[in-house]
Amino acid sequence: MENNCALAISVKTVSGKSTRTETSGRYYLKKDRHHVLFETEGDRCRIEFDEKDLIYHRKGSLSYSLHLLKGSRTETRMLTPFGSTEVTCLTHEYSLSETEGEIIIKIRYNIADEDSDMEIMIRKDETR
Repeated sequence: MENNCALAISVKTVSGKSTRTETSGRYYLKKDRHHVLFETEGDRCRIEFDEKDLIYHRKGSLSYSLHLLKGSRTETRMLTPFGSTEVTCLTHEYSLSETEGEIIIKIRYNIADEDSDMEIMIRKDETR
C-alpha cells in the first residue's frame, strides 16, 4: 500500500449482536508500523499495528487506548460520559494478512467479561 493515501475502511465488530461501521480515513507507514486515522460516532480514532499486535486509540465521548497482543492480558482506563473505569482485556487471537491493496486484521478478545470478535478491513479507496 502507498505510504499515505485515502482509504475506505470497514470495521465489523461482533459482541452478542452484529455491528458494522464503514468510514474513510488516512493511512501511513511509520517505523515499520501501519497507522490509520479515522472517525467513528464523532470520535477521533487511530489504530497502529504490525504482524504481532494492534493498539487502538479513541478520543471523544469514549476515550481509551487498547493494546491487543495475542495471549496477553492488558489493563486500560476508559473515560466515558459517566466517568472513568478500569477494564481488563484478554486477547485470544490476532492475525494480519496483507495484499497489495488490502489489509485484513482479525482479533478475538474478551473485555469487561464480554467476548468480542473484530475484523478490520482496510482497502484503497476506489473513488480517489
